[in-house]
Amino acid sequence: MDIESVLTRLYACPRAEFIPIRDELVTKARSSGDRDLAATIAALRKPTVAAWLVNQVSHEYPDDLARLGELGADLRGAHAALAGARLRELSRSRNELLRILDDRTRRVARRAEVAVADQVADQVRDTFTSALLDAETFATVRAGRLTGAPNLAVTGWPTLSTAQDLPEVPARERKKPAAQPRQFDERKRPDKPSGERKKADERKRADERRQADERKRADERKRADERKRADERKEALRLARARHQAELDEATREAKLAETARAKAERELATARHNAEQATVELAEARTRVEQARAEQRATKLAVAAAQHTFDSAERNAAAAVRAVAALDKRPH
Repeated sequence: MDIESVLTRLYACPRAEFIPIRDELVTKARSSGDRDLAATIAALRKPTVAAWLVNQVSHEYPDDLARLGELGADLRGAHAALAGARLRELSRSRNELLRILDDRTRRVARRAEVAVADQVADQVRDTFTSALLDAETFATVRAGRLTGAPNLAVTGWPTLSTAQDLPEVPARERKKPAAQPRQFDERKRPDKPSGERKKADERKRADERRQADERKRADERKRADERKRADERKEALRLARARHQAELDEATREAKLAETARAKAERELATARHNAEQATVELAEARTRVEQARAEQRATKLAVAAAQHTFDSAERNAAAAVRAVAALDKRPH
């Protein structure tokens, strides 16, 4: 038994059987003398409902997970290159694949008779979306050994409507900084008439206002993105705390149930021991009564024998007396 086989068995088994199987494997590892492996197994956490569902989908539908990995790589590349048309195409594929994975999740849940609340469904979808965002997260999801949500806030790719606003950058120019337009100061041209210099100044001021507005909008977008990421980090932290609290509550309930079962077993054991002691006492008393009855039986047999002997002697004496009387009667008077 090694840790890989343990992980494969534990995170593919029904969620309700996780704790009993883990305890069984810990016992086996200790029995074999491998205390380090036993400690590692004992530290393995029971997956949340959402994590368990993702693990089962990963185990049962490897082709869909492979497609998720390929699509994630394509999306990250298109996003880095600001390839608008490609992003629009991949966004549609992303939505379709997430819908398929939703269907897979609900199919797994129905077979296992596990209720999927809206919050759980959202967590599952966020987990698959995180796998699209990050290659390391995808590797963890594909391994099918999640215990909770990945430590990656789901910021999401540009939506389809946002992707439509992105310019299509030619392939030869992708990932290169855009060339800045050359700025000319029309006022330095002495041969310009005053009317043209005025127009040039107005154009320049308009350009400066436009650039200032663009910088302002860019700053506002940046601040909005920072607020969004901060909110998402807070939400991810809140969800992580909620999951931790749920796991703690579940562990507490299981501990209370185990303590109740232990107390019941202790009472039953005490009752059984009392009954056994009572039965032992009653058996001893019964044996004593049997011995007394046997002694009385022996005494009665002896008394019967003595009485029989007395009766026989009396009977013989009576017979002799009868004979003596008869002999006297026959003598002449």
